[in-house]
Amino acid sequence: MEASNLFLIAALLVAVACGNSQPPTQDRSTKVRQRIADSFLLSFALRFASSFLQSLTASYSSDTVHRLAILGMLWHVLTCDYSYANGCVKTGLINGSRPIFGGGTFSLNAALFSTTLLVSRIYDNQTVFLFISLSVVVFAFYSTTRHEMAKTHPAHSSVAPWLITVFIIMATLCLILDDLSLATTFLLCSLILGGVCPFWKHSLQHFQVLIKGPWDVAQIVPLV
Repeated sequence: MEASNLFLIAALLVAVACGNSQPPTQDRSTKVRQRIADSFLLSFALRFASSFLQSLTASYSSDTVHRLAILGMLWHVLTCDYSYANGCVKTGLINGSRPIFGGGTFSLNAALFSTTLLVSRIYDNQTVFLFISLSVVVFAFYSTTRHEMAKTHPAHSSVAPWLITVFIIMATLCLILDDLSLATTFLLCSLILGGVCPFWKHSLQHFQVLIKGPWDVAQIVPLV
């Protein structure tokens, strides 16, 4: 087994362990039935769709497909609901049983759009099925786990989010290690976004000034 697969499996095991340690937000048996039904429906749909997904962009050049996929992923990053990812927003329910998707609808659609474009250049049905399944797990299912993990295992007091980040970075480096410039750029961007920017924001907090004025909402003082 390749090293990248081992790192991805390790990240998945950490996420599953953190998810199982959380108090359930709905009945466990109901949640299991829903996940099993969703998995079967998704498997059948992707298995039958994998054969014709390859012909969706037959009239487009590979450069156009790659540029559109990159734009879709950029839109995914820009429209992601980061407040939900950080555990700041409560999840809602539809009809009292099935949770709504809280990771950002536009973000999810952009990620699946890029996935569809990329699989149109894959000529093996089994690889198409596995690639789309992985995309659905990462972009659709993991958002809820990430939200709950941010509430119960915050990064400032738990090592779990850092482990998942390191495992995913290592898995990506294993895949792009042949291109040294690309691997160096990816590693630098990861260090800047995951290390430099958070510490920079924290160091700037003491410059924050709270300005009050007549535009503030008046506070009613109860008469004694």
